[in-house]
Amino acid sequence: MKKKLSCIIFALMCCLCTWAQNFTKSYGAVSCQTSMGLQAAPAGLATYITFYDDYIFYFGVGKCVYTRTNYDGSVVYTPTTQGPPALRTTAILVSKDYSRMQQVQVSTMTGMSMQMVYNYQWIGDGSHAAENLLGSGGSYYGDDDDDDSPITCHSCQGSGSCKYCYGSGRNQYTRDGRCGVCRGTGRCSGCNGKGHY
Repeated sequence: MKKKLSCIIFALMCCLCTWAQNFTKSYGAVSCQTSMGLQAAPAGLATYITFYDDYIFYFGVGKCVYTRTNYDGSVVYTPTTQGPPALRTTAILVSKDYSRMQQVQVSTMTGMSMQMVYNYQWIGDGSHAAENLLGSGGSYYGDDDDDDSPITCHSCQGSGSCKYCYGSGRNQYTRDGRCGVCRGTGRCSGCNGKGHY
């Protein structure tokens, strides 16, 4: 009887460990909504998020805890630490399918407060796409297992073309007509047009 009970407990623990797996997704900024209207996001602005059961780890901000799920399935997270008053993140909103993300920041200077909402789009799984866009990755090969074979870019599926403008570099909805993800280059922002990491 003890043997059966311990087998059942072990099986349940294995199931719980499987459900509790985490995953990471990279995002590239496409625009920023301010009190002065919609602005282009700074070139090369990217981040990645590691998702856990009831919280996320947002690169550059830290741990953010689950706050609520909206009617459309998007999820709101709140940072556990307060940043400097000059520019602090107050909320992270992730779409139901993880394809879009928003970072709400509040800037408080000389007694005035301004809210900025940065809009991001998914550029690849893992942190490699964001690291490459930020310029810290360059050309990343393999994981930590000493495998030197190139990893196919998840964002462009190896084509090297920006999937948001289909390689044209144009977007009719932006102020300057350039794609906000590839900055008008037509190259995939996740792998810098290489098709792999």
